[in-house]
Formats: sequence, structure tokens, C-alpha cells
Amino acid sequence: MRDFRDYISDYRELIEDRLANGEAEAAILADLGTPKQVVANIMTEEGLERRRWLTGPQLALVIVLVILGLPVWGGFALALLGILFALICVLLSLYVTLWAVPFSLAIMTVATLFAGVMGIPAGLVALGKSGLAYGLAELGAALICLGVFLLSLVLTWSLAKLLLRGTAWGWQMVLRWFGKQQAVAVHQTMPPFFNKGYWLVTALLIALGMLLVVSACGLNGWHIPAVSDAAMHHWYNAFNFTAPR
Repeated sequence: MRDFRDYISDYRELIEDRLANGEAEAAILADLGTPKQVVANIMTEEGLERRRWLTGPQLALVIVLVILGLPVWGGFALALLGILFALICVLLSLYVTLWAVPFSLAIMTVATLFAGVMGIPAGLVALGKSGLAYGLAELGAALICLGVFLLSLVLTWSLAKLLLRGTAWGWQMVLRWFGKQQAVAVHQTMPPFFNKGYWLVTALLIALGMLLVVSACGLNGWHIPAVSDAAMHHWYNAFNFTAPR
């Protein structure tokens, strides 16, 4: 569609050319018609039609039909809105449930890191206070916790990245549905420390921890090492805890 200024320029040139040819201005304006006729000609040329509004009786008829059909189309509209709302709730609950998996893994990651870091000094102390078997079992469990920490860290990162990619794809679908194009980029590269050395350290920690636990069980007659009541009282007194009765 041309800009209205182009039409004004065309009509100005037309009038100036006809004036230059000796025609009278009144005759030229009478030949072109009234401003409304000029606008109508332009709209016809552009293939546009004037918007036609409903007349009074037609508008009243439409209102009456809408009111009479309210029990039918109103109930259908409410049912459709209810289905749409239920579908949205299901999708949101599914989305939250999916995010619960990496969230749980993140909690396990923090817990295993804490257990591993605190378990190593506790195991070293237990070697001298509670015996070799219990100390080795404590150290082995701490090393296994550190290995599980490294493993769960990768799983948490991978699942979170996958869900972020799915979220970006779903957001693009919603924008495309509303006629908007917007690229949502999610970096798919893994952190540089998730390499072969990372996996080697993870495997060594778990293997060494299991070896220490098995050795502790062997030293204890293939029973899981346990702390005696006397040792428990000693530990509680050493840390100023109230000894259990």
C-alpha cells in the first residue's frame, strides 16, 4: 500500500501540468471531483473498502441472538476454559516434578560432599581411638561419599541442562504460536573439568573406598565394624555431649 503523501504529490503534479497546459483551475478541480470522491478513488485503486458497521436493527438482532444463545455457547465456553485450565495445571505439575529430580540430586550432592569432607578426619581419629577396622570403614565410607559426590554433580548438571533446553524449546513454541520469533540459546557444552581425569578420580575414590570397607570387614571377622558402648561414651565425653543412657 502506497503512502498518502505519494498520492498528494501525484495530484499536485497533475494539477500543475494541466495548469501549464492552459486549463482553468476551476475546471481541473471540477474534473477531479470532491475530496471525498478523490479518497474513494484512491481506496478503490488500493483495493480497500470502507468498513461497514451494523445498523441499529442489525445490532439489536445480534445482541438478542447472543443473549438467547448464552446457555449453549456460555456452557461450552466454560467447559473449554475448564479443560484448558486443567491442562495448564497438569503441564505445570509435570514441569515441577521433572525439576524435582535434579533438585533432589543437588541435595544429595551437597550431603555426600559434607559426609566425605567430615568423614576423612573422623576416620583418621577413629584409627587411633576405635581401632583399625572402624577407622578403615570410616575412611572408606568417606571416600565413597566423595566419589558419589563427583558422580551426582555430573548427573545434576546434565539433567538441569536437559530441562533448560526443553524449557527453551517450549518457550519458542509458545512465542511461535503467538506469531513471534525469538531465539532462546542454551549453551550445551560441559564444564572443562568434566573430562577423563574427572571420571578417573571418581572411579578411584569409589574403588578405594570400597576396598577400605571390605578390608575393615575382613579385619572384623567379615562383620560390619561397630563402635562399642565404651567407645561411644568416650566419644560423647570428648565432644562434651551428654552420654546416652
